Amino acid sequence: MDLKELNTQAIELLAQHEEAISGLYKTFSKLDPDHKSLWNELSWDEIAHAGWIRKLHPRVKDGTISFAKNRFGEDQINKSTDYMKGQLALAEAEGISPGQALAIAFNIENNMLENKFFEVFKGDHVELERTLLFLSSSTKEHRDAVKKALDEAI
Repeated sequence: MDLKELNTQAIELLAQHEEAISGLYKTFSKLDPDHKSLWNELSWDEIAHAGWIRKLHPRVKDGTISFAKNRFGEDQINKSTDYMKGQLALAEAEGISPGQALAIAFNIENNMLENKFFEVFKGDHVELERTLLFLSSSTKEHRDAVKKALDEAI
């Protein structure tokens, strides 16, 4: 597999990661009716994030954007996606309290920000800069909205 194929695969892994988060939040919306609108909004946003990430494909193909393997590898993205899927399976099988759901979501969003999760791409292309800014800003909004709901639930 050549470098461009690896970079394309990395974009798809990140998009799938966002979709896994969306699925988790969608499940939380069914289990936590008091926060249903919050969960649905977050879920839809995560789908939008996946779309924003996939829009970087042409920049990867033309070589203006590449995957910064020194940040963290595809294994970490896969582990994080597997965590989302595990939380989803657990929530579906055993249920989850609203407080637990909010705490999980806060940790997801906060960890993505602290670990600068989206900064796994490098390049000077304006589309990358704009996408990273949108993703970071939206993730901060998610974290803050979940934190507010969590604080109110306590």
